[in-house]
Amino acid sequence: MYQLPQVALVGPAGAPPALAAIRFIALLPAGWEAVLTGCDDVAARLRLSAPAATAPAEATAALADLLADPALEGWRLTTPCPPAAP
Repeated sequence: MYQLPQVALVGPAGAPPALAAIRFIALLPAGWEAVLTGCDDVAARLRLSAPAATAPAEATAALADLLADPALEGWRLTTPCPPAAP
């Protein structure tokens, strides 16, 4: 598997990140894997893996296509900030 960096799925104010994460995972191409590593009121954090033969440019294009789906309108992937210290 080709391990992508951890990403955060961030969307419109008030939109539930957990629901967006479920939609995102359901839309992943065949052979991809996702692990939900955290979720709060603002973002869902995911660790993604693509098939080993996936080139970085192909992974980027696949994720862009996924985010273009109407079910994820207004959502974007970012690099997550570390959790706040207690």
